[in-house]
Amino acid sequence: MTVEPTNGRVPQDDGSYKSLNMSIGKKKLHADGQNGLGRMMYQSMLVNGVQYCRRHLVLSCHLCRVEYTDLKYEVDDERQTLGLRDGGDPMLDERSYRWKEFIQGKQMENRLQIDVLIQKYGRDHAKTQPHHWIELKKKFDKEEREINDRFLPEVDEVKKKGASQCCYWGCKTPNGVSAGSKLLRCSGCGFAKYCCKEHQLLDWKWEHKGECTVNLPDWLNAEMEEDRKRNINGDYTDYKS
Repeated sequence: MTVEPTNGRVPQDDGSYKSLNMSIGKKKLHADGQNGLGRMMYQSMLVNGVQYCRRHLVLSCHLCRVEYTDLKYEVDDERQTLGLRDGGDPMLDERSYRWKEFIQGKQMENRLQIDVLIQKYGRDHAKTQPHHWIELKKKFDKEEREINDRFLPEVDEVKKKGASQCCYWGCKTPNGVSAGSKLLRCSGCGFAKYCCKEHQLLDWKWEHKGECTVNLPDWLNAEMEEDRKRNINGDYTDYKS
């Protein structure tokens, strides 16, 4: 008998477990509008038990400043103990690790350039030698734009493609029930996919009902679209959390 994973899930009075969003309930998550609990809880999206940045579908997001990598490791540790495949989606994970490594490298490179200015002109260089700092800031801004000119179109492409495997935790045929068979796509979010209708229904009850775009408040869907357009125009600031 396959044992259901419980990492990150909330125990119920009847002995079952629910995802945090489903345990709280849509009514409470939508209460108080933009200043309510929903803003925090909907910042991430669960895919096969793993949290990803909802806006950009990565484990570590440099734009939204959220980090879920360690939580992903916890999920995978439990799944391996139970003899299950890893949580999340392998395509999202590969992309997440690739971007995290790249962004961390750029951040280290930028810190080294700042340290060089400090060594040459002192810690008050921004005041005593402002032209050096202004030029470095222009360089950083240009590089940020170039990075996100690559990152953001990739986000849109990932969302169009959807998940690379069946999103139901208990699936034994995550790539499809047979060779060449296509995965079914959730008509709500357009991202979650399943090897069969049965697994789609099971995942809806297990997790996806609390994550799907159709159950998000209208103001949040509108805000995410505004953020997407703002990003395209080169403005990456003031993400709400």
